[in-house]
Amino acid sequence: MKSKKLGEIRFPYLDGFTLLELLIVISIAGILLSITIPSYSNLVSQKRVEAAANSFHSAVALAGSESRKRGKNVNIRPIGWAGNNALTLAEGWEVYYQESGTQIVMRQERPSGNLLVGGTGSKGFYLAGKTGRLGSGAEKIACFSASNGDDITNYSVIVNQSGVANKSTSSSC
Repeated sequence: MKSKKLGEIRFPYLDGFTLLELLIVISIAGILLSITIPSYSNLVSQKRVEAAANSFHSAVALAGSESRKRGKNVNIRPIGWAGNNALTLAEGWEVYYQESGTQIVMRQERPSGNLLVGGTGSKGFYLAGKTGRLGSGAEKIACFSASNGDDITNYSVIVNQSGVANKSTSSSC
């Protein structure tokens, strides 16, 4: 009997996958991806709306702190405002005060995605110097939502008369 070299020995379990097995695995992976991708895009939209509301909440806290520190009115307005009342906070916002011109303390560019901002505070407002209280009218509400789905949770940032912001979920904007 002739002995075989090590390279000539074949083991049946090392033959690999058949084409049919490979196609079945790829089909199952495709089905699973088609199920999960829509929920992933909703999750991304949800997190963008929540991040924008959190950022705005922080901007209000910063504006209150700056108004008390500087003893001046500190404003929150849409980026590019310059008296244009058509703009809303969906374009992004900036916190600023007036001292030898406009001094911008913080600027938040437009968040990515399809963010909508509505409510009484969506055009901007100011916090009064020395106290940090809301400078004009009743409480201001900025409601953050996404335009691409009904199953995205909306967030409201409510700024009360004392200038304190509270973030909460909202059923509608």
